[in-house]
Amino acid sequence: NSEVLHLFEASDAMVLPSEFEGLPVSVIEAMGRGCIPVVSDLPSGVPELIQDGVSGYRVPIGDIAGFAARLVQLHRDVGSRAKMSASAHQAVLRGGYRVEDMVGRYLALFEQVSTEVSSGAYRRPHGPILPLPGLYRESWKSRLPTPVRAMGRRGKRFLRRVIARAGSLRTR
Repeated sequence: NSEVLHLFEASDAMVLPSEFEGLPVSVIEAMGRGCIPVVSDLPSGVPELIQDGVSGYRVPIGDIAGFAARLVQLHRDVGSRAKMSASAHQAVLRGGYRVEDMVGRYLALFEQVSTEVSSGAYRRPHGPILPLPGLYRESWKSRLPTPVRAMGRRGKRFLRRVIARAGSLRTR
């Protein structure tokens, strides 16, 4: 971790051309060290943290030429690079993304939950706990053709019988 933070301090920019992210901790860490993020413009926490052209760059997903153009622009314009670096750092400080801020919010949440449970204000709803839709995707086994899945079940029954017979032979 400390080596990564030192790399952020020694770098002017960090590139994250992802197709999906929530709010990447790596971006927060980089910005906290004054590193300018050049990231995919994702419908996530990214727009809340990065103001395009001010505290970093948000580039359309898959726009490789756009990423390259932003990096060239940062390389050529030293004054703009210094301003964006300071803005990136300030975005983390003012946005409540410092470790101290996050820990404080977690502690407040735990205190609130504890108080609600202790006072009886919160009661867990009765009934089955259902997984979130899409959380558990089908396994690789469910993608096998039905005859292959059936062979697997028959094979397991066969192995159980063989093991049971072997056990009974040893006891004789």
